[in-house]
Amino acid sequence: MADKLDERGEPLSATHDAERTTFSARETRQAGMGMRVFLVLAASLALVLLAWGAVELTSRATGDQSSSEGSVTAAQPK
Repeated sequence: MADKLDERGEPLSATHDAERTTFSARETRQAGMGMRVFLVLAASLALVLLAWGAVELTSRATGDQSSSEGSVTAAQPK
């Protein structure tokens, strides 16, 4: 059974023991906190800011005032 390795490359007996009660911080962490995670978060934030800026610019350029209070008019009686 020592020839089988888990996803981290460790022997199965070292990480899959039911009687084991102590675990390292790396084993209990759900995901790695590396540069890849930071890059994904930074890129997604940059894309959101670009999309928000594009929406702001297009709504100002077209004169879209749908969120203003004066756009609702009362019906005139005949």
